[in-house]
Amino acid sequence: METVYDLEMQTTSNAVLPQRSRLIQSHMDISQLQRGAQYDELRPSFVIFICKFDPFGDDLYRYTFRNMCDELKDKPLDDGTCKLFFNTAGHIGDIPPRLKELLTYMNDTQAYPVEESKNDLIRKLDAAVNETKMKPVWRDAFMMYQMRLRDEAIKNEAIGEKKKAVEVAKKMLQEALPVDMITRISGLPLSEVNALKVQMVH
Repeated sequence: METVYDLEMQTTSNAVLPQRSRLIQSHMDISQLQRGAQYDELRPSFVIFICKFDPFGDDLYRYTFRNMCDELKDKPLDDGTCKLFFNTAGHIGDIPPRLKELLTYMNDTQAYPVEESKNDLIRKLDAAVNETKMKPVWRDAFMMYQMRLRDEAIKNEAIGEKKKAVEVAKKMLQEALPVDMITRISGLPLSEVNALKVQMVH
């Protein structure tokens, strides 16, 4: 099932980002379902914010939120939703080096030593920025192009993490570990872990 995304850039501190993410999520869900459609037709979704400030004050590169049960901390609601907040000024967290470099560049594009970077995406973004400075008439078009590139980078990162989680879950299933433990460690929804278990049996 194809995953849907919404990506937004936030340059100034906004205390209502959690509520904003909730509104975006509701619009995404409503737009997916036609009249008479079944709820299980809702696709997995990611609401993604790239913030040039720390949205939650813990200095993380990335904050990931999923719906969990208060009484059973390892019991996910499994509704297919995820909200990601990236902090371009963060310092804590295990994220891929390319993503870390991209966030650092986005935090201060003018100060970043682009000529020393081996990240093709950063070079493309910076070239587009410089071209736009010389051609103001293309400013709006560039902003759309920049958002598309950022969207692509974040989606590729999310896809890579999902593949890694699936591999972890498969290895744990091979060891016959409890399903609830696998969901907690891999971060995959219970339904996906059970589906993997069925696939491996057949």
